[in-house]
Amino acid sequence: MVEFSTDYEVEVDDITREKWTQVILKFNDANIFQTWEYGAAKWGKDNLAHLVLKKSNEIVAAAQLWYVKFPIIGGGFAHVSMGPMWRPRGKEVNFDDIRNMVKALKEEFVNRRGVLLRIYSYDKDDHIGKKIKHIFEAENLRRTKEPQDVTILLNLSPDLDELRSNLRKSWRRQLHQAEKGELKVTEGTDDEKFAALCKLYQGMLARKNFTQYIANIKHLAEVQRELPQNLKMRTFLCKYNGEFVGGQAVSAIGNTGIDLIAALSDKDIDLKLKSTYLFEWHTIKWLKENGFQFLDLRGYNPDKYPGPSYYKAGLSGDIVNYLGIYECCDNLINSLIIGFGKLIKTVSRYFKRLFKKSQNLFS
Repeated sequence: MVEFSTDYEVEVDDITREKWTQVILKFNDANIFQTWEYGAAKWGKDNLAHLVLKKSNEIVAAAQLWYVKFPIIGGGFAHVSMGPMWRPRGKEVNFDDIRNMVKALKEEFVNRRGVLLRIYSYDKDDHIGKKIKHIFEAENLRRTKEPQDVTILLNLSPDLDELRSNLRKSWRRQLHQAEKGELKVTEGTDDEKFAALCKLYQGMLARKNFTQYIANIKHLAEVQRELPQNLKMRTFLCKYNGEFVGGQAVSAIGNTGIDLIAALSDKDIDLKLKSTYLFEWHTIKWLKENGFQFLDLRGYNPDKYPGPSYYKAGLSGDIVNYLGIYECCDNLINSLIIGFGKLIKTVSRYFKRLFKKSQNLFS
């Protein structure tokens, strides 16, 4: 049995959807990827597992996992997406909490259930992240060879005037141009606005050749429908002459807003309306006014996508790496099966990209 520090106890799969929502609201590092609705839409509600860590009968850490057990051959995997959550609201960071959470996850899924444990941490590779890495390594979790995702994180603690003055000069100029135009901004959490954004996004994908950071619109639309009102994504849309020309959806659950999808119409580009600057600035203002501390722009790759990356860098946030994916498995056969699955996935992605390139070549 795993040895926990005094007063810690673990609860596994003893929670309802409604209670899990209440758990999420307790954490600063809560995010849409840890919601029941996101997991159920992506992996199926029967493939979800939940582990809650308590200290002195108070919840101090929690994680939702995509859990699959292989029939007949045994083994399987348990994947934590952008978790575990371990930073309760109104409390100081306690490394004993995350240390015991990692121990609990390893004991339950690696030792007891005999599956591969994968943790895609929401922590960033900063001074706190370095301590998290040491905790992972002490529990024999090793970082995979998959590259670390990179993002830009904007600190929202300065007042709006300072945030605006911190923008790159070219970014401020484009924002000023958009504000002087005839664009009108509308926002909300209703399905109609989100559907309008999805339509814009699909039109944008049809004319661009993106191979990375592509949102699954069908999946996100289902998530938006199922999320409780206080967890729904907020949609910001720009209208020009009564027509939607640009917008984005932002998830704001913990202390961080996360840009999930953004889209522009051909009309916005042709007329140089610059709506992206306007709806991004409205997003920042809304997050600031509602007490959020950060905006995660989700995705920064100047080599593959220089345009979007330059735009995001113009907000003058910090370029940060996520910790990456750590995993642990004591079953050799299970490791080989998972490794073969990763290989198949990599090959499949390669041929999909090749097929898209050939289509563009002959279109």
